[in-house]
Amino acid sequence: GEVDIVAREGDCVVFVEVKTHGDPGYLEWSVGPLKRHRIISASRRWLLAHPDSDSSYVRYDVVLMSGGRVEHIRDAFGD
Repeated sequence: GEVDIVAREGDCVVFVEVKTHGDPGYLEWSVGPLKRHRIISASRRWLLAHPDSDSSYVRYDVVLMSGGRVEHIRDAFGD
């Protein structure tokens, strides 16, 4: 699928997209609408395949690794 990491934080399942690039502005266009749609679709398939995940809600994060810097953007899709 399109999901790099599936994690858990309390009763939340977190789907994480990891991007590496030299340009910090890369995130602006690397996780656009089509990529978001693919990640959300993959997360729905994962949740259907793991009904025992017992999650109250899901969240979508992005981890951007750029120029030796790591930035974790929680709830990156903001939906």
